[in-house]
Amino acid sequence: MELSTVLVLIAAGWAVCLASPIQVNPDSDGDPKQDDRTVFERIEALNNEISKPLRDGDIAYNIVRSTTKCDGCLWDTCENGMVYVPYVLSSAYSNIDKWLITDAIKEFETMTCVKFVSRSSEADYLSIESLSGCWSYVSKIGGKQIVSLNKNGCMNPGVIQHELMHTLGFIHEHSRSDRNNYVDILWQNILPVNHPNFEIRDSNNLDLPYDYGSIMHYPSTAYSNPSGTNTIVPKPDPKVPIGQTLGMSHLDVMKINKLYKCNLCRTKFTDPSGSFSADGLSFGQDGSCLWLIQTQNNKVSLQLSGINIPLSVGCNESYIKVYDGGYKSDEVLLNNTCGFQILPPLISSTNLMLVELVSSQKPALSRFSASYNTVTYGETLINDNGVVISPWVRGFYPNNVDAAYSIIAPQGYKVSLTFSYFYMEDSINCSKDYLIVTDGAATIAPALGKFCGMKLPPALVSSGNVMLLQFHSDDQKNSYGYKASYRFAPNA
Repeated sequence: MELSTVLVLIAAGWAVCLASPIQVNPDSDGDPKQDDRTVFERIEALNNEISKPLRDGDIAYNIVRSTTKCDGCLWDTCENGMVYVPYVLSSAYSNIDKWLITDAIKEFETMTCVKFVSRSSEADYLSIESLSGCWSYVSKIGGKQIVSLNKNGCMNPGVIQHELMHTLGFIHEHSRSDRNNYVDILWQNILPVNHPNFEIRDSNNLDLPYDYGSIMHYPSTAYSNPSGTNTIVPKPDPKVPIGQTLGMSHLDVMKINKLYKCNLCRTKFTDPSGSFSADGLSFGQDGSCLWLIQTQNNKVSLQLSGINIPLSVGCNESYIKVYDGGYKSDEVLLNNTCGFQILPPLISSTNLMLVELVSSQKPALSRFSASYNTVTYGETLINDNGVVISPWVRGFYPNNVDAAYSIIAPQGYKVSLTFSYFYMEDSINCSKDYLIVTDGAATIAPALGKFCGMKLPPALVSSGNVMLLQFHSDDQKNSYGYKASYRFAPNA
């Protein structure tokens, strides 16, 4: 291949890369050095100099309540089991700020029976305003209830969820009544003026385990003096991480659902890898189960197996469905699927993926197993007439990479793949860097070919509706990679 052709194709690849969405730090202050701060480190820093009297760092003093023991202070549950919390947003927020706030509260609606709704004429409501600092009241206090989310520091999903959990009735996890069984407070590293922030509260712990990973937990160095020293040490293992950076934990979700008696089947995963299944489920009031996977940064790669869900026309009665994101409004990676199926890996475009199981019959008749892990590269392609490109870093594919690209056409269609560029390390039997294209969903499905070197692979066509590309590079020489276009064609 001539050098000029290679350079043109590299430029084309760069154009595609540059056209892809870029993940932006959601903080309005835009300081990339602060990206690794925990939720409460952000809150502590912003509230440090505000004049409003606060207890425990971000709880308004207007009312002193013992967390969730005040049943009359909870928001009302409707006959349909839903809890509607009216709110208004200040006009001081930009459109981006408003989107960040409404996006952060979507998780409550997805994972709990609590739904934050725009206020019409309700007497009791939240007024979310850009005042000094990040703070709120605990539980419903009646009338106009201010939640302060300063637009120049509080525009972080975890911070927003933290303050809204206060409004639902939750105090900080390290303040619960049994905390001394789980953490030690190092008072010598805390200035006396800050000692009240570490007081134990008379709390209703809902018979749920202590949650080191709660979004309501202080980090290990909260209010430390000297700065950076430990103030909270988990026990018996002091290495257990505390202080959230992402959002609500699984136990946070369980707390809300238990406090508000939400009859729902919901699970959240925040570990970098894990597994789950449909065995022994108890479906809730909406006839579905949801699993939300949220990783720190990387994409989510999900492998579903053992799928056996009762057949129905269009799979509209019982089905499994996978979303490319954390909400049902996000793009669908896997549409309603039932029967016995073998599926390829499903790769999200962000660090969020939502799995839904709906069953109009006995849940025991719907079965599947799932495992997930985090990946840097890979993609699930579900739209017709697309392009698939090998991993790129500064014009070359990186070393030591294994990436899967799943191309999924609708049922009754097949996938046609045509390469326009191919430039990989050559080796005997393609034993070093290579691309394997399989005819079907499984990684062990019949191979349409294993390719390396500089020879352009032939046009490939699947026999079914799925084609899987498996890319591999070793730790030695790398090259420019490949680019191919695909389309969906109806079966003859």
